Amino acid sequence: MDALEKIIGGVVMGWLLAQLADIWKRGRERKADAAYLGATVLIQLERFIHGCASIAGDDGMAYGRPAGRTDDGEEYYVAQTKIPELTWDGVKVEWKSIDPILMYTILSIPLELDEAKDHLQGVSEYDDPPYDRYIAERQLRFAELGVMVADLAKQLRLASRVPTRPAKE
Repeated sequence: MDALEKIIGGVVMGWLLAQLADIWKRGRERKADAAYLGATVLIQLERFIHGCASIAGDDGMAYGRPAGRTDDGEEYYVAQTKIPELTWDGVKVEWKSIDPILMYTILSIPLELDEAKDHLQGVSEYDDPPYDRYIAERQLRFAELGVMVADLAKQLRLASRVPTRPAKE
């Protein structure tokens, strides 16, 4: 009976070691996938944040005056910056390597962008020249969106262990 116990113990120990090795390997792969996701997605998020900041600073003026002018000479405000785009189409990363709530929130940024565009479309329909209400609402919406995405970028940076970019002098 003693030999049988040793054989069974050896089999169980071998199985346990194989399971632990598999768990360790999957953990390493998940960390590597999360780091790649972080680097890839953070670049897109930072570009989007920059676009939001540009809109937040766009007051509809050019050279200190409202950027538009009617044929009658009436001045009005015109957006000077394009709305940034963000899509995850073609981004090949392992989304499952990060927390599901963080994943969902990041993946839903394009929806947030669409909602902001829809809201601004409604504002522009009811704003009369000089369109200052539209410009102010545009600045506010994109400032809020940029701050929200910056917070998500910070969370993703922590989750994926991607360091911050060094400051440029």
